[in-house]
Amino acid sequence: MNNLDSSCSPPYKIVPLIW
Repeated sequence: MNNLDSSCSPPYKIVPLIW
């Protein structure tokens, strides 16, 4: 998951992950 987070720096990518 960390790898994905690093790749998705923009919040718009992190938000969907949390939702």
